[in-house]
Amino acid sequence: MAKKKAKKRTSKRKVSKAPTKAVRKQLKTLRTRSTNAIKARKKMGVALARSAKDQKKINAELLKLKSDLSRVKGKKSKKQLNEYNLFMRRQLLKGKTFNQAVKLWKRLRNVEAGKIPTKTRIKTVVQKVRVKSKPKVIVKTRRIKSKPKIITRRIKSKPKIIIRTRKIKAKSVLEPTSKPKRKSKKKIKRKSAPKPRVKTRTRTIVKTKTVVRKSEPIIKYRTRTKIVEKPGVKSTDVSHAALAELAERVARETVERIEATHPKQPPVALDKLAEKVALETVHKMGKTETTVRTNSTRTGIGELPSEEMAYRMVKVYFEELARTGFKRQMSLDDLVDAFIYSWYRVEKQLGRKDQCIHNEETAYRLVNLYFIELARVGHKRTLNLDELLNAYFYVLDRLGKDNTELIHRMQAAKGPITRTTTTTTTTETKKEGTPTTANPFGSV
Repeated sequence: MAKKKAKKRTSKRKVSKAPTKAVRKQLKTLRTRSTNAIKARKKMGVALARSAKDQKKINAELLKLKSDLSRVKGKKSKKQLNEYNLFMRRQLLKGKTFNQAVKLWKRLRNVEAGKIPTKTRIKTVVQKVRVKSKPKVIVKTRRIKSKPKIITRRIKSKPKIIIRTRKIKAKSVLEPTSKPKRKSKKKIKRKSAPKPRVKTRTRTIVKTKTVVRKSEPIIKYRTRTKIVEKPGVKSTDVSHAALAELAERVARETVERIEATHPKQPPVALDKLAEKVALETVHKMGKTETTVRTNSTRTGIGELPSEEMAYRMVKVYFEELARTGFKRQMSLDDLVDAFIYSWYRVEKQLGRKDQCIHNEETAYRLVNLYFIELARVGHKRTLNLDELLNAYFYVLDRLGKDNTELIHRMQAAKGPITRTTTTTTTTETKKEGTPTTANPFGSV
């Protein structure tokens, strides 16, 4: 049989399409996950191996410690004192001897055991026994004359003194014709050394006093204007009818008063007195008093000076509104600039240009506000009195100068204080004879 020819495959192989972006992302994530899982398994294996080694070391150390603990002898529990020792200690503390305490212990044990001790008294009985008398011994005595013993002793005899007499011929006694002359020794006068003469020398010491001549101080005059308000009296025009009515009323009142005090006065005298008093009162009322009324003062009733208002506004700002860190960055110049700016604004707004508070008071207030609110604590603690006075005089000098240029600059910058503060340096002309003080606290 003839073999059948194999049929050719007409169907073509399917060509694999290129993977899309989503598939690529999935493949990438799978690869990263698989690599991360392999790394994690490796880390876990390493950690387990390390923990096994550490566990072996710990077990070996525990075995050593157990063996060491078994060798160490533990402390034995203290035995409690028995009853006998406690009883003896108590009795000894009470002041009894050891033997007395032992006797008491025995007695106590006997009582506890039920053995009641019986007291036995020993009575000594004395029996009188008659002793037989001894037989008397008869003794016969006789006297025998004995020879006397001769005892000799030697006594020293006194020597015999034989007195012999001897005859002596009498000598012829001659009377003395004259007394013997005694030669007197010459007195030797010793010349004493002359005493040294003391000469007094006078030395004149001239003490020169150092006279310190102080130069005459330069007197600075400051004009202080003191305005005293005098209430002006309004001049009123009084008509003749009103004056006549007033005179009648005054006369009537005076008559009534006199009648009440002095009732026996005649009516004619009363009328004359009343007319006189009425004329005097009318004359006083009719006078027009010339009153000089002062011009309107700077501040009326209830108004504050512009300096006071400016200081209060600056104080409120730095006490209540400004932050602590911002305040600590402020310098004395910034505070003075703020006061000058607020003073200018208040004067401009309220229309006041006269100075009411003196510069000394204003300078003191500004320095006080600076050191209370703005200056740092460490800076205040290291401050000297001279530095404080320098600050005061510096502020006083700043207030006495013309600050128009500074005000124009601050108006252009819209205020002296911003969150990024910059210290303003003003060029000032030095006048002859007026010392200018530098700022002692540039930037604190």
